[in-house]
Amino acid sequence: MALDGAMISLLRQELWVRAEGARVDKIHMPSREEVVLLLRGPKGGERLLLSAKGSGARAGFTATAAENPKQPPMFCMLLRKHIGASRLVKIRQIGLERILFFDFSGYNELGDPTVLTLALEMMGRHSNIVLIGSDGHILDAARRIDASISSVRLVLPGLPYELPPPRGRFNLQTDRPEDIVTALQDQSADLTDALMALLQGVSPILAREIAFAAGGIDLPCRDLNPLQQARLTAKLAEVQRILRENTGTPVLLTDAEGKPRDMSFLPIGQYGDRLKSEFFPDYSSLLDRFYSARDTADRFKQRTGELHRLLTTRRDRVARRMAAQSAEVEESMGRDRLRQMGDILSANLYRVQPGMTHIRLENFYDPEGTLIDIALDPKLTPSQNAQRYYVAYRKADTTYKKLTELLREGELELDYLESALDNLSRADSEETYEAIRHELVENGIVRRRGKAQKPPKLRMRPLRYRSSDGFIILAGRNNLENEAITFKEADRSDLWLHAQRVPGAHTVVLAGGKPVPNRTIEEAAMIAACNSKLKNTGKAAVDYTLVRHVKKIPGAGPGMVIYNPYETAIVEADAAKIEVLLENPER
Repeated sequence: MALDGAMISLLRQELWVRAEGARVDKIHMPSREEVVLLLRGPKGGERLLLSAKGSGARAGFTATAAENPKQPPMFCMLLRKHIGASRLVKIRQIGLERILFFDFSGYNELGDPTVLTLALEMMGRHSNIVLIGSDGHILDAARRIDASISSVRLVLPGLPYELPPPRGRFNLQTDRPEDIVTALQDQSADLTDALMALLQGVSPILAREIAFAAGGIDLPCRDLNPLQQARLTAKLAEVQRILRENTGTPVLLTDAEGKPRDMSFLPIGQYGDRLKSEFFPDYSSLLDRFYSARDTADRFKQRTGELHRLLTTRRDRVARRMAAQSAEVEESMGRDRLRQMGDILSANLYRVQPGMTHIRLENFYDPEGTLIDIALDPKLTPSQNAQRYYVAYRKADTTYKKLTELLREGELELDYLESALDNLSRADSEETYEAIRHELVENGIVRRRGKAQKPPKLRMRPLRYRSSDGFIILAGRNNLENEAITFKEADRSDLWLHAQRVPGAHTVVLAGGKPVPNRTIEEAAMIAACNSKLKNTGKAAVDYTLVRHVKKIPGAGPGMVIYNPYETAIVEADAAKIEVLLENPER
């Protein structure tokens, strides 16, 4: 977590320059831990994001417009009531604590002027957003903290707002560097750990950079020599000057793949050439860049997680229903015996005496002519007793036929849900997610969002590979694409592949009338395996046949097919080998 109290102090000054006197135009909460204030002032409109996410608590202006829920959270409604249309009059920070206080001037319900404060606490998993009244009492918070969660500090409506317990004794903005160095000499810990313990609002990267400049990140404090003490004093004085004069440089540290790893407000030397430095014009754009990919991934994971839970719940419900139906089918398997007993009884009505509860008769369906005991209802006539068995037989027979059909439908639905879950597990973008969701909406699995909304315009973009022999290989990312490439894009003479007996992508080699070499078949089989439920199993069995032998299953969902004849290839599900064959990696 690089957004420490020191960087927050520089961020606060930047926010105030851009938002001084701005009026709150709109308030949104994309999630329960994020508040977006649309501010409008002399310099135009700004979108201020206040995030209390444990993995990315921050404040800053953002250009990203996140999707908002249909029903705003209660805390969002409270904010709209109390600070909607109010004016931002101050942004405060106490020392170098990781808390920003946003003071808003407005009017209460009686028309009297009032100042309310929105406190953004950026403290990892303890982060929170708290609305504080003019009397210093809490109106509400994004995350309420009661005694069951914390015995140290309660955050509940009506309680006085209290600052979290302070950490660190020295403030880099105000305390003399020489006094800090003197205090460090009494510590037994390493220099980095001691700096984090003694200084307010210092992140690990800043503490390591200060220790690195002094001569050693893991250097014990008691082993500091005079030269190292002088270097340490000079580095502390440099950081203090940056904080006082607001001369920091927003810098992002990325790895060889361009992935953000850390950030700071001064150039970082501790990583050497292992990380690349990228400089930004302001802290808001730096934070947007650092957290945007993570936020997008979190939101995508949340959306796919919700859909995954829905599909899993439905799959389990279908499985339970089928288990109950199978048990009923087992019970109805003896229905022919009911008919036989009715026939035997009908042939021997003259032998049935009034009041009999059972009778033993010859079983003429048994070649050996054994005797069979038939239960009777003494209240019924012999003919009525025979009809009772025929009625029971017809009921059992109807049940068997109906349940057999329901079990077939259940198997198709279960296969379809399993395929949808597999597609969702391989979804890697909003586009693929929306395509899967649209497919489920069209098949009645998921409800449509709003009655007036039009279905999204989705492009069919199956994964496209080129084999070592130059053949184009297509693999569907969802059931609609599977059906499209199999029955619309492929020719009847093209080669079709699918992982054996598990959900996965339809894979087609566009042969163009040419014979497909064994090497291309092997590569296509690897593609089919890696885009299926067998992707992490090592060796995988993949069936292949000509497209002309693939048929849709009547009444089944999209992409559900049968095929015969076919051959089977055993290949290694090696994702690295097929990655080099991919032609549209930017998908």
